This record gives sequence, C-alpha cells and structure tokens, in this order.
Amino acid sequence: MQSVSKSFTAAAVGIAINNGSIPSLDAKIMDYFDEYESSTPDPRRNAMTIRDVLTMTTGIQWDEFSMPYTDSTSNCVQMEESLDWIQYVIDQPMAFEPGEKYEYNSGATMLLSYLINKTTGQDLADYVKTNLFESLGITDYYWKHTPTGLTDAEGGLYLRSRDLAKFGYLYLHNGKWGNNQVLPENWVENTQAKPVDTIWPKFKYGFQWWLMPYGKNHTALLASGLGGQRMIVLPELDIVAVFTGWNIYEKPALDSWMAMNKMIDAVIDE
Repeated sequence: MQSVSKSFTAAAVGIAINNGSIPSLDAKIMDYFDEYESSTPDPRRNAMTIRDVLTMTTGIQWDEFSMPYTDSTSNCVQMEESLDWIQYVIDQPMAFEPGEKYEYNSGATMLLSYLINKTTGQDLADYVKTNLFESLGITDYYWKHTPTGLTDAEGGLYLRSRDLAKFGYLYLHNGKWGNNQVLPENWVENTQAKPVDTIWPKFKYGFQWWLMPYGKNHTALLASGLGGQRMIVLPELDIVAVFTGWNIYEKPALDSWMAMNKMIDAVIDE
C-alpha cells in the first residue's frame, strides 16, 4: 500500500486517544521520546504536537518530494537505509516552527508508530489488528518492520483491495462498521476539520489523508501511495473507489484528481 499505510496509522492514533492511551491531539509528542537524544537540539522540536505530526507541519527540515525515490539524497531514502529510523528523524534539524508550514515527511509518520508503541505497550501492527482489523474481518495482510522492530507506519502495509475498501467504508460512515463504532465518533470529522495548504493548490492535507475539495463545499478524502495505490472516498456520493498499481519511477501513476472527476461525472450522468 506504500503511503496509504499512513492513513491507517492516523486511525490508530485516533483510537488510542479515544481509549485514553494518548491524552490529546495537542500533547507534545517529544515528551514520549525520552530514550532518544537529538544531534541537532532545538527548542522548537519540543513544541511539536501530535496534531502537527498528523498534518505534516512538524517544522522538521525534510525533502522527499523534490526528487525521485531512487535519489540517495532523499530524506525518506536515507531514513529507510538507516539502522534506527526514529534516531534519523530526530537528528534532522528544525527549519520552521511546528504548525507553521506543510512539508511531506514520511519520517513524521514513523514518530507516530513509536508513539503508539510507547503509549499502548503494543506494536502498531498489533494495535491495528486488535482495534481495527478484527472489527472489519481483515485477516490477510502483512506489515513490514524497521531494523529496530518498529512497524513501518509510513509505507509498509500490504493489503488486499477489498480490505482497503472496508477501511474507506469507515470514513464513508463516520467510523462505523455495521452497528459497531470502530473509529471514534468525531475522528472522521477531525481528520478534515482543519486542513492545511500543500504545495499543490488542488490538494489540502488532514490527518494523514489528502483532501480534495470539489463542487459546492464538498471534500473527497484520498489515501495515496507510490506507484498508483489510491483510495478515494466521496461521502456525498456514497462512493469508495480503490485503485492499485505499480507504475514507479519514470512511469506515470494514476492522476487522483482526474479519477475523482471522472467518477463524479459518471454518477451525475446516471
């Protein structure tokens, strides 16, 4: 699923907050990393909240979108080649105040993996299995781990298309699966309540979901991963659409905006 994994990680954070393991979205995330020490100390890092991490407004100096994932200068590539992904992320210097500016950062999602482990006592993969997958009847999946044994929250989930669609169904129905409230009642709303601007005018960003405004005050939710992994949720039209592929590097992947508009046009034409 590549970066579609990030949306599952955010859901786990929402569940952990609802269960009381994490106090709030505005808790300072670095309070949970006392076992780590940064080689680039900066008081701005200590001000970073869980909300900042979910919306990728951490303030950390990070670049993974201006070059292909084959480029060794990519922060994401360097993180994934390191022996301790968390240490790599924490060692990156701060460039902005947390909450000030959006910067896509797969390392930020890894901080959430560690946070779940630290606050719940469970590895993220186990926590998601118990609190999400079992409710949805998802049994056929695999989640990669880092060299230190941490769940690869930013891109390591392998999942069938039909099971990905089940996850989208939760966001279509305010976190409910049948009569079971799997996600906190307000989590889907919170995910898109305060979207941040990105470097792409058509796309905003919520809690590890891309947000695509359309029509009159409507918003589509997009989970997107390298190579053409896409899930588009259109609540007003009662649609969940899943696409998978492996168009990487020089091969163009599915254009999410085009796909969304073609679906909307098809429904309207009906």
